Amino acid sequence: MGRSTLLRAGYVRHTRRRNWIARNLALGSVLGILYLIVKGIQTDWFNPDGPARLLYILHDTVWLPVKGALWTALFPDALIWATALTCIAALAIVEFVGWKSPVRTGQLALLRLLVFRAPGVIVAWHDFLGWTGLRMGLAETLIGDLRQDALFALTRDLTPGSDPTLYARLCHLTELRLRIGIPRPRDLVAVIDTLGLAAFDPQHRIDHAERMADRIEKIAPDRLKPFRRFTEARPDLPGIREALRWAADLRTAGETGDVIELAGRIVLTTRATIATGNGAFLAFFDDWARERLCGRAETVAVLAKAEDLCAFAFWAASAEAAANVSAPAALFQEAFDGLRSERDRGEGFAHGDFYTGDAV
Repeated sequence: MGRSTLLRAGYVRHTRRRNWIARNLALGSVLGILYLIVKGIQTDWFNPDGPARLLYILHDTVWLPVKGALWTALFPDALIWATALTCIAALAIVEFVGWKSPVRTGQLALLRLLVFRAPGVIVAWHDFLGWTGLRMGLAETLIGDLRQDALFALTRDLTPGSDPTLYARLCHLTELRLRIGIPRPRDLVAVIDTLGLAAFDPQHRIDHAERMADRIEKIAPDRLKPFRRFTEARPDLPGIREALRWAADLRTAGETGDVIELAGRIVLTTRATIATGNGAFLAFFDDWARERLCGRAETVAVLAKAEDLCAFAFWAASAEAAANVSAPAALFQEAFDGLRSERDRGEGFAHGDFYTGDAV
């Protein structure tokens, strides 16, 4: 079984499920009850001396004076506020029952504009809400999704796009997500992934990476301090001995459960492999695959979570593509034409085969 069977095949957007049937039933029930009340009062369905007397009292003492003051006395100018309220109510109902999302679409369009044109407004509003104990849930989700989209675009194959603006966009979104949200493991791992990607095009990316590294150190110093080595634009890369020690530590990963540390080791091991071309670093990924298949349940769970948080498929494939692995002897190839001496160590879909349909 190849290692590619252990990895996620791509980015899956997470959306909150809503019970649209229940919402439609609730809306229909409310409108039906209101219709019965109005129709009952107009046609005297209810006994004025019975329990429904309260409805007639409210109609005479509340509804009629309000209608007279705000509608009859102001007509036709009252059409202005009536039209506005009708439109707002219609938009709210359409949004509530899920027919369309005009309100949410407008919110997202405004947030997208602010994210890239005026991020300071979002940060200022976030700080203001922080005093009241509230959070910008929609903005946090949007920025997280945009960041994952940019990260996925840069790690979908082994030849990251040469467009420097995409990497600058990723750095901006990664930093902004840390500034307006409570740092979660996925956010911290995204920092490690983003900084690691600078090694693929240092001429255009290293400046962005260094600026982001300096800024995030001030944003979440307590959370990032234990992983300082992994959040540097120019980190100290591990040697063979350290990488082998990391590989041995995978057996006890279930006990520590430190997925951020694991993600950092994945990135640094890959960068060391790319820098040296030494195939011995692949022992880390071989042991990783072995533990994922045959390890203890708690270890498998921790490794799977680390894979999900980082761009594991990309890093594993990048390391395997960069390693100098000796080719089979010519005599072996001649004797066993078409037979490969070892399985492919690269991840098919990380090379792009998964997306083109060439993967088997």
